[in-house]
Order: sequence, then C-alpha cells, then structure tokens
Amino acid sequence: ALEYIAIEDCFYAGSVGGLLSKKVRGSAEWISVATPEAFENTQIRNIFYSDCNGLIVASGFRFYKQRKNGFEALGVLVLEQTECTSIREIPGNHNLITAGYGGCYHYSFLLNRWELRLKGIQNLDVQAVCFHPTSRFEALIALDGAGIFRTTDGGNSWVQCNRGLSSYKVVSLSRDPFDPDVVFAACTDSLAVS
Repeated sequence: ALEYIAIEDCFYAGSVGGLLSKKVRGSAEWISVATPEAFENTQIRNIFYSDCNGLIVASGFRFYKQRKNGFEALGVLVLEQTECTSIREIPGNHNLITAGYGGCYHYSFLLNRWELRLKGIQNLDVQAVCFHPTSRFEALIALDGAGIFRTTDGGNSWVQCNRGLSSYKVVSLSRDPFDPDVVFAACTDSLAVS
C-alpha cells in the first residue's frame, strides 16, 4: 500500500509483512513508523488519512488508528471474513466505510463498532469505494464481476448502474475533482467515463 498524505507532505508505505514507513517528499530516506508487530504481522492493504481521525491503516482483517504511543485497533473485530481493499471517510460525519472481499462495512466512531452495509447486493467482493464529496449519503462501489452499484441513502440500499461499461470487471473508481458527477471506472480491459 502507498499513500501520499498532503498535510504532512510525505508518503506512507505499508509492506506485505506489516512494516509501515514514511518518506518526506524530496527526501531519499524512508523512516520506520511501526513494526509488523503493531499490525499482528499481517499485510498492510490500505493507508488512509483524515483531518478528523488521523492515520488509519488496514492490515489483514483489522483497522488501526495511530495514537501517540503507537496504533490501536478500531472497534470489535466483526470483519473476520473481509480483507480490506478500500477504506475512506464518509464526507460530513467523519465515520469510515471499508470494502473488501466479503462486504462493505460502516464504522461509527461514536458507537465504536462496524456494521454491514450491503442490502440488495449478491456479490460481496468489493474492489473500490468512491464517495460524492458533497453528499455524505451517496457512494459508489465496484464489485468483482458485477460492475458498479450506487447508494443514495448511506449504504442502506444499493442499485446497479452499469450503463456504458464494456466490462463488469471494475477494479477502481474515481470522481472528477472539478465535476464530482463525472465518474471514471477502470475496468480490466478499458476506462469508462459516466
């Protein structure tokens, strides 16, 4: 996993073995941030930074939040069958949503727990999550072999929206930063634009 954190002007990199390092832009050296033991020696799959919640690391089937003295697991482990492929903050309420092989989950910092958010979806292999920057209830997910699904109610219900896709094998989603209603979908054989 590799992520650029603008507020710190540095890159964070997570290894297959669970080592987390950072490199300040322009520097040649990587600095160790956490050893594999901090993440139970599992592969770091995703790194995310939010202004409200700080650095979040997805490793194996758990999520960790950086504290002053290291990393702390988030909530109870309900993601036993979900290996994270994507994690993002929900705009407006600072809670997290994650997706992976096994489902799409919402994490509430207030309740300190994860909840499954996949009503209406058969295939649980989620490849990517993409939020609308101004609507905290609207999101898109890409499912392995099933295309793109959209929610407008915070994940309580999902509707398939595959018009214009040449393949249902969607591996990544992104919104145009100047027009968030324009969505780019990277498929295994092409790039589609809404």
